[in-house]
This record gives sequence, C-alpha cells and structure tokens, in this order.
Amino acid sequence: MMARLTKEQAALNRRRQSDEWVRKERRRNYRLILAAARVGARAPQSAPFGPLDSGITASLAKAGRIKIEVFAHNWRVITIMKGCFRGEHTQRRPGGGKPYKIVYLDHFIPRRAAQ
Repeated sequence: MMARLTKEQAALNRRRQSDEWVRKERRRNYRLILAAARVGARAPQSAPFGPLDSGITASLAKAGRIKIEVFAHNWRVITIMKGCFRGEHTQRRPGGGKPYKIVYLDHFIPRRAAQ
C-alpha cells in the first residue's frame, strides 16, 4: 500500500511540475512577443526575441491573448488581443497581401475563409 501511494504522489508531483512549466513558458513566450510588438520588430523567430515554442504560441492564440496571421514564406504577424497593449502588432509583411492562415481563439481560418 505504501509503494502505491508513493507512485501516485510522484505522478501528481510530475503533473504539477509539468503544469508549472507550461505556465512559465506561456509567460515567457508572451513577454517575447510583446517586446517584439512594442518595437515593431518581425515576429520572434530567433534572438533577440526568440525562439518561441509553436505549441505555446498556439495555446496563447486559443486563449485569446494573441492572434497569429501566417503569410507566404512563413511571415507571421502577431497581434496582442488583451491587456494594456491591445492592438500592438509585430512588423507587417512587406508588400501586404492576405494571410493564408489565421490562428485565434478556437479558430483556424484558412485563406479562403479569411478573405
């Protein structure tokens, strides 16, 4: 009985650590995106504002904190959707154009629907 309780506690501790890691990564990624948006830099891919974890950025978009627009050649524009910096965005794509994918809340909007 004692060994089983120890395994359950260990599993619970691993889960708590995992949840805490995800929360920390979400905060870290959000701060990197916010820093890039405030100076009008390109969406973070590498230093000084990156790299970002795509799973974490998708979870931020699904939570409604950011909106990600993906253009040709993997150019991304990330817009802050909540907080005091709402409306700030990373550098727009040179030459404009329409995104082929938008990730926001529970939506994955392909290009045809975005037009």
